[in-house]
Amino acid sequence: MAVAIPELWKELTSKGRYDRLVGHLNALQMQLEVLGDLIGRYTEPDKPDWQIPSREELVKAHKDAVSAVGTLRRRLRKSEIDLISKPWKVTW
Repeated sequence: MAVAIPELWKELTSKGRYDRLVGHLNALQMQLEVLGDLIGRYTEPDKPDWQIPSREELVKAHKDAVSAVGTLRRRLRKSEIDLISKPWKVTW
């Protein structure tokens, strides 16, 4: 149990939280790349039995999501020092 405490403490620090956030953003970016490939292979059915978005709507939504992730990544890079040096607080 004594060995797990320092590792747990690292996860509670601002650096650990920042590293996890960047890791999650990297995973999201990889998933968006895969999604872009899937959208590229998407063909609309002739007469669907249910309502589905068009290819153009999917491309626009994908582009917006990639743009939002890029914006968040740039903001994280700009404020990396503050995010690592100060404790994170959640206010309700």
